[in-house]
Amino acid sequence: MIPLVFVFLYELSFIISRRTYNAEDVKRLAVFSSRKGRLRISMKAKNRACHRGYVACFFRLFKITMLRMMSLLQLKSKNEIQRMQEAGELLAHCHSEIKKKIKPGVTTDEIEAFVESFLAEHGATAEQKGYQGYKYATCASVNDEICHGFPRSTPLKSGDIVTIDMVVNLNGWLADSAWSYAVGEISAEAQHLLRVTEEALYRGIKEARIGNRIGDIGYAIQTYAESEDLSVVRDFVGHGIGPTIHEEPQVPHYGISGKGLRLKEGMVLTIEPMLNIGDWRSKLDDNGWTARTEDGSLSAQYEHTIAITKGEPVILTAMEKSSQA
Repeated sequence: MIPLVFVFLYELSFIISRRTYNAEDVKRLAVFSSRKGRLRISMKAKNRACHRGYVACFFRLFKITMLRMMSLLQLKSKNEIQRMQEAGELLAHCHSEIKKKIKPGVTTDEIEAFVESFLAEHGATAEQKGYQGYKYATCASVNDEICHGFPRSTPLKSGDIVTIDMVVNLNGWLADSAWSYAVGEISAEAQHLLRVTEEALYRGIKEARIGNRIGDIGYAIQTYAESEDLSVVRDFVGHGIGPTIHEEPQVPHYGISGKGLRLKEGMVLTIEPMLNIGDWRSKLDDNGWTARTEDGSLSAQYEHTIAITKGEPVILTAMEKSSQA
């Protein structure tokens, strides 16, 4: 039993020293399984059966520790939030430069090259490049593509809408933001989509306050979007973020007011509604990444990384709020 405790304490001290926790850390500590009334514990050490009373006591201690860690999973210190805001400010600056480049004839390959060069010049990297095999610094989703579109050599044309999404890593801390852009002159229908999607983002952010729940964010987005005859994508959601790209909790852009995890000071989340002109359902391209609307209708997305504070939620990726319509 004693060696087992040492293994547990060693793993726990390693995680605590990082001051940030995610689901992968929890998996590092222990895997429990039961067999014939006995609990068997596996933890980087040789599996061994232990006396039932000792195991029950240890399991309770472990469970309490894990629950406390999970409750801290989303929380960041003021210093950590400041470091994430520095990444966010750089990301917002990058988006402001991209906005100047979006016009008929430009390719998303060119936007991709610009982003890589811009981040390198400012001592940052694109976090999603290499993430689970993704090859690019940006996601560039055009028209009916909902998210995770690949940059390509096809020129954008007047009337298109394109969403550029990226995650910036600056000194080990991340910020995530997506923005939809109008290419040249777009239809009234597309203008409406962009305007409502951007407004839906800010309505969701407004609900990201201490004491509210995750469902309040989704409810605000969904009710507004549907009142404007647009649908909310269900298959992709916001998430926690910090030194890793995807952390708990998940943040759906639909939901029931007053339901879900209660929001606490220090949580850092992405809120990133994806709205469609048609049905909300999506399908995946053969590349295994790009999601597009099932019915071929236009889709748009706006995303910010936000921190929950004692006062108003702080937008860490803030750029001037101005509709693309």
